[in-house]
Amino acid sequence: MAEFYLIVSILSSVAIMLVFGLFDRYKIDTFQAVVVNYLTCIVCGVVLDGGIPTYSMEATAWLPYALTLGVLFIGLFVLIGITAQRQGAAIASVSMKLGLIFPILLAYFLYNEDFTIQKWIGIVLCLAAIIFVSIPSKDSKAEGDSLSWNWSMLFPLIIFLGSGICDSTVQFLEQRYFSEGDIEILTIALFGTAYVIGGSVLLLQVMFGRRSFDSKSLLAGIVLGLPNYASIYFFMMALSHDKFDNASSFVFVINNIGIVVMTTLMGILVLRQNPNKYGWVGLGLAVSAVLLLFL
Repeated sequence: MAEFYLIVSILSSVAIMLVFGLFDRYKIDTFQAVVVNYLTCIVCGVVLDGGIPTYSMEATAWLPYALTLGVLFIGLFVLIGITAQRQGAAIASVSMKLGLIFPILLAYFLYNEDFTIQKWIGIVLCLAAIIFVSIPSKDSKAEGDSLSWNWSMLFPLIIFLGSGICDSTVQFLEQRYFSEGDIEILTIALFGTAYVIGGSVLLLQVMFGRRSFDSKSLLAGIVLGLPNYASIYFFMMALSHDKFDNASSFVFVINNIGIVVMTTLMGILVLRQNPNKYGWVGLGLAVSAVLLLFL
């Protein structure tokens, strides 16, 4: 069952990429869809929990962490979008995925996980695979390509740090407060905070005439929210499963590398996008890393 949770989480993340890939074709307002996506996630959480959960204040010591994560979700999304536009999607993707280093180090130094030489080699191969797969071909051009200094050049570093903080905080919350499961309330709190912040910004933009509600974008947000909630929910279910006790870094690594490999394969089979030579090297490294970690 633990493996099933992890596989569904990976497939859900790949589905998110597919939905985002269709936004340009159907002229979807991305920000509006993302806000509705968070509302959809809240509804999914409430339905899955059989209603709005009630907890005493003593049982919600994790709430400040959840609220902080919700703020980071919105902030990181905006920075990832700006970075993808100005410096290329590859740089934004690498910056985000390399954040897995943080929960790995946290597992080693704080939770005293057993790290063998084989595991270290597998982790290094994972990081190398992510970098190689994300290297664009020479003929690809990023928007806003410029060598002159501007503050957006710091965005990849901020994304790297922010993603690492998010992953590490989720890992900490699971270890400290949700090792016995019952994670629906946490996911509702995370997405609820993101929705309140994003919805407030969207409402202000509509009131000042900078945006208008679009039925296509609202529907796209619902479609996006279903795999988005599934990716988080099943990932945390895998993280809290007994089989992965004292092996949380393994879950983070396999989840990240699985998304990279599956997204690349999706590009080949569905979108007819063949990887460049770096992509093929990255795929080879990814397969080797997964084999090492599973063995």
